Amino acid sequence: LKQCVDFLAKASRSSDPSKAFVPYADSKLTMLLSSGLGGNSKTNVIVCASQEEVHASETIAALQFGQACAKISKSARRRPHETVLHDIIAKLDLEIKECYELIEKRERWETRQERRSDGHGGFETYTTTKLVGAERFHEKLEALHKRRAAITGTTF
Repeated sequence: LKQCVDFLAKASRSSDPSKAFVPYADSKLTMLLSSGLGGNSKTNVIVCASQEEVHASETIAALQFGQACAKISKSARRRPHETVLHDIIAKLDLEIKECYELIEKRERWETRQERRSDGHGGFETYTTTKLVGAERFHEKLEALHKRRAAITGTTF
């Protein structure tokens, strides 16, 4: 791992970091961590150190490793397909927001007087209150949420 970090630190100081060779295949650990170390990602490193004199050499080595990691500078960039996906999700989010606004404008409570048989030959009148005016937009909103969930891999 240290060897890869040293190569990455050296590569980030060179004039063309993309041409630098980093030996990820030298170890199973560095192969597993290759996308996080030199890939298109942001990575944090936490170094643990001890104040005890018994562990001084290990602490110094860990701190030197941390310094080497701090010398690596990579910038994560969106790949073209990620940008397209991001744009699709942003467009869906905008449609969802607009749909909510339309629902808020058009939806209203409607009170109705209705009659029903009381079962003894008479009728009774009762009052119902129902939310109306935006049924079509609620259906559209549900479809938009389902489409967004399918794209992002979440549940609706």
